[in-house]
Amino acid sequence: MTVLGLTALLAGCGDGAKREYAVPNALCGKVVDAKALATVLPAGKKITSQETRDKFPNVTQCTLRVDGKDVIAARYDWWDKETSPSVVSREFWNVKNGELTKDDRYFISETGGVGRVSGCRTTVLPNRTLYAGMELRGSAHKNSQAMKRLIVSYTEALEQSDDCKHGQA
Repeated sequence: MTVLGLTALLAGCGDGAKREYAVPNALCGKVVDAKALATVLPAGKKITSQETRDKFPNVTQCTLRVDGKDVIAARYDWWDKETSPSVVSREFWNVKNGELTKDDRYFISETGGVGRVSGCRTTVLPNRTLYAGMELRGSAHKNSQAMKRLIVSYTEALEQSDDCKHGQA
């Protein structure tokens, strides 16, 4: 896991709790907006990441945990190319009451979001498009602006990834 260099002890929420772990700048190996990520992460001592990759239906998911508790789940998987991000968001239990962007590319709420990845195709799943999504869990801090920055950076990182370029995401 890569980390944001300046983090040693950052203040957590206003309750005096401290963040004693370094904030990662990647989810599922894809670089994200670390400042936005820091905004939603809770205080705690240790952060860990677990990644799983299922061959069918070609889903990659990772979970960030703080002190053993799930705080963010991120994943990318293939959907019919005509599917709206708001429909994909229903796969994330905690993503509710969001808004679809005017270009119909992102669905954003204060607890998560989904983005349609551009230019990513696979011969294994023709007529499918890759979607990136994430949701906050447990004690993560709700913040729609941070979630927008996170899902946009995650979606853009997927567009630039070797997985996407070689159709193996």
